Amino acid sequence: MTDSPWSRAALMVAGVAAVLGLAAVPVQGKVGPDVSVIDSNAVAASIGLISRLPAESPGGFNWTSTAITLDKAVAKAAGGTGGALAETFFQSSSDQYRNPSLIGAQYPPTATIPSEARGGSPPGTPGGLAATHAVATEQPTADAEAQGGRGGDGSPIVMQGGSSSSHGELGRDGAVITRARSVASGIAIGGGAVTISSATTEAVTTVPPRGQPTTELKVTLTGLLVGGVPAELTDQGLRISDQVPVGPAQLAAFNAATAQLAARGIVVTAAPAVREVGVDQARAEGGGVDVRYTVTDQVGGDEEVVLAQALSRSTLKLAEPAPALPLPVEPSPPGAPAPGLPAAAPSPVVPSVVAAPAGPRVVRPSGPSDDGAVALGPAVTVGGVDAGSVAPGGGTAAAPVAAAPLTPARPALNLFGREDDRALRRLRTGYRVILLLAAAGAAVHFAGQRARTT
Repeated sequence: MTDSPWSRAALMVAGVAAVLGLAAVPVQGKVGPDVSVIDSNAVAASIGLISRLPAESPGGFNWTSTAITLDKAVAKAAGGTGGALAETFFQSSSDQYRNPSLIGAQYPPTATIPSEARGGSPPGTPGGLAATHAVATEQPTADAEAQGGRGGDGSPIVMQGGSSSSHGELGRDGAVITRARSVASGIAIGGGAVTISSATTEAVTTVPPRGQPTTELKVTLTGLLVGGVPAELTDQGLRISDQVPVGPAQLAAFNAATAQLAARGIVVTAAPAVREVGVDQARAEGGGVDVRYTVTDQVGGDEEVVLAQALSRSTLKLAEPAPALPLPVEPSPPGAPAPGLPAAAPSPVVPSVVAAPAGPRVVRPSGPSDDGAVALGPAVTVGGVDAGSVAPGGGTAAAPVAAAPLTPARPALNLFGREDDRALRRLRTGYRVILLLAAAGAAVHFAGQRARTT
């Protein structure tokens, strides 16, 4: 049975569809064995609250947070919270405390924390309604989203609407990517003395496995009015915008609005921006507007919030390669030099020189014989007289020369591979002891025989 052209065409279409389907599936960035530290942290809030109880803990409204480590990926979201440390402090202080707007997701999941969760602030929750979503995956990735508004609950800050999102992941190329984004819109500060159309902040940090870490921080502020007058925001505070002409009436309105803020103890400045890059880590933090106001007159009675707050931090460290093991060293044969040291040169053979009688001197070249002894070659007369033996008076005399030891003709017996004959001497001593003991035993035996015969 042969395949028809239509069957072959169907198979080709199916193959192409399978290839496209595989290409559409993202490759997960599993944590490799060469990664020793991975840390991704993102926090975002439409209105960020900097709580210092018991320590500084970033919280706020429309709050999201993500974290990725070697062990797990975590995502959290809340309509309103004092932050992770504040939540822990309140829960440990009272078993009745519960934040119904706070949800969490984790991978790997547990019996109490799923890998995905959805929630929101129930009606009547202080701060208004909010919708939240959190999810964590095996890749690993972590995502959290929150959106809602904050009504007039006696706070000097009112927000008509806003949203925040936090994201962390280990990319396909092994890079740690962390992103935090927050938006606040329809903002009124100090009973309407300051109004802002929208504030948006986005902070992104990326740390590749090899290469320079990078940061990105973008802050956008639109529709800033003080007493209905266009204004600019600096780290020193509010000032009239120099882009629009301002008359006496507008100047008076601006001054009246700033005086209203001062009477309520409200200080409005630009939020500080932070961008740091180090070895294997990066950090970016910022916000649209920083607002400080007094709650009580006692110490610590002031509060600080940041509109459109975003914090991002990434860290990635690879494991150091293990040092190479040293190669095994073979044992050296007896008498061989130590490894790394040059071999000792053999001692030269120097013949003995003796005094010669007066008269013509005969010099014979020397050299080793077959048995190792020094042999003399044929006699050679140098000018009838030895030039090295001429005395000052015209006679001849031989200068005494120290004799050098000759190389032995044959090496001594070496039974145990040693460089000396100590083993031979010990062997001879042992034989002597055995012979003495044998002679003593024979003497005792003969003495006993004679005693029996007598």
